[in-house]
Amino acid sequence: MNRCTFNNDLFANFAPDRHQMQKPTTIAVILLLFAAAGLPGLNAQISHGGAPLMNEADFTAAKVMYLLPPEDPLIIQGIKAARFNNNAKALQYATERVVDLSPEQNGEWVRRDGMHIWRVHLISPEAYSLGVQFSQFALEKGARVFIYDPPGKHLKGAFNHQNNKEYGTFYVGHIPGEEMIIELQVDDPGRNYGVLRVGLLSHAFLPVYAEKGTGNTGLGTSQECEIDVNCSEGEEWQTI
Repeated sequence: MNRCTFNNDLFANFAPDRHQMQKPTTIAVILLLFAAAGLPGLNAQISHGGAPLMNEADFTAAKVMYLLPPEDPLIIQGIKAARFNNNAKALQYATERVVDLSPEQNGEWVRRDGMHIWRVHLISPEAYSLGVQFSQFALEKGARVFIYDPPGKHLKGAFNHQNNKEYGTFYVGHIPGEEMIIELQVDDPGRNYGVLRVGLLSHAFLPVYAEKGTGNTGLGTSQECEIDVNCSEGEEWQTI
């Protein structure tokens, strides 16, 4: 696949934001206890099985691939420098890159195995890992979303109508690397999937979610179930 094949006017959809995400003390034990109790509030990241198509040959690279411009190094340097100039305990590890993508306006649809399948392939250069926030997420039954890297080594999903929230947004935590594929599968013959819009791409400039070897400890060695309360996945657990 030729990563240089893209339309320059697509860059109008992408602009670096000045906001940063924060990552303080881990609350893994609390979240694990709630998971064991089966409390419904944890369904923000609960997946529901299935598998993505993962076939690059079915899609046109120029239609599905969106290469963001490199993140401004001055922004990253400023965030890193600020950590040493205050007593805040929170670790700022990512920038939020504003995007605006929807199945009706971007990417490509194909018809395979009796399903309508839509895909976009996002690349944020030099990111240690990527997360994504859907600014609109209200899926119909029979529609499901997968998030994964191009080799298919890291996969999240499927997310479906059971992940819909009253406030209409949905965040999927980081996967290692600078590339992310978002795939929507729709069983409905009329391609009725509900509402889906990609609003933010979280670009990690520190290896918090990067791949790690066995036996490592310290920053970046937590597992997916060990979610920090100030990450987007923890927004429902602020009081707790």
